[in-house]
Amino acid sequence: MTPFNALDLVQRLAADEGRCVLYTPVLEELRQRGMDSDDLLGIVQTELGETHCTASKTTEKYYPGTTSDYYSIWVDDCSEWMFLKLLVAPAPGGGERLVITSFKKDNTR
Repeated sequence: MTPFNALDLVQRLAADEGRCVLYTPVLEELRQRGMDSDDLLGIVQTELGETHCTASKTTEKYYPGTTSDYYSIWVDDCSEWMFLKLLVAPAPGGGERLVITSFKKDNTR
């Protein structure tokens, strides 16, 4: 499935940590798995593909007027399929930023 947020834009934003926001539960999940934000942003930059996108839906909270993309991707560092939800939103001061709102075990697999 083609994600709503262009993958090349998502990957470009992921390459600039200053343009990324990771929600607290995402950071907690990363810590529990011995990972950090650089690990997840690296996965987004180099491994995430359109084939991993399972859905795109209007964002329900916090970022009105945006669309969230839902991904399911095998993560070697976790040794399992992980669910990843992200969106692209306007950044304060102009431009855009990548917002990762969820990263957790994919229980649908």
